[in-house]
Amino acid sequence: MKLKSRTAIVTGGAGGIGQGIVRRFLTEGAKVAIVDIDQEQGNQLLAELEGKGEAIFIHLDISKAENADTIVAQTVEHFGGLDILVNNAHASRQASIMDTTPEIWDLSFNTGTMATFHLMRAAYPELKKTRGSIIKRMDRIKRRIISTEHTVAAPANGSEHSCSHPWAGGFSPIPGDSACRAGYRSGDSSGRNAGCACRGARAPR
Repeated sequence: MKLKSRTAIVTGGAGGIGQGIVRRFLTEGAKVAIVDIDQEQGNQLLAELEGKGEAIFIHLDISKAENADTIVAQTVEHFGGLDILVNNAHASRQASIMDTTPEIWDLSFNTGTMATFHLMRAAYPELKKTRGSIIKRMDRIKRRIISTEHTVAAPANGSEHSCSHPWAGGFSPIPGDSACRAGYRSGDSSGRNAGCACRGARAPR
């Protein structure tokens, strides 16, 4: 088990790719805090995972900055520490530029770039203790196929991608080394494979 005794936070972990990450982490021995805004799906997943590993469900909205500290605090209180932060969640509504409202724009950036920023800041003290890692899931499809309906998704994903370099630099033990790349595939409850390109950075000593 590659992740035995390690504790991870996975945002957007109740469904889709996030659920696949949760299941894989548990298989590898990790203890997982599943963070999601969908309470029904989160509770259902937690019930399905009973006996398959240690997991808790945290029903909080990551778009609210103040919830980042609560997510980390509840995870550490329950499991005793934190080794891995997976910034997986990102809500987005596809629309043309004329149909994109400020609310649609804010939803994408607040659950993506801003949530990543707040969670990294909140998790840093705990990750520094364990020399833990941060992983940012990047959707390959969205990065390769851009249409007129991706008015928000394209810049939001691009923002997270570009910001990961300088932000990760603060977590790297090597000056100037921003991140390392890793790739894997995980299956969700429907049996589908979800392609993930992950960006990780290890906290310094």
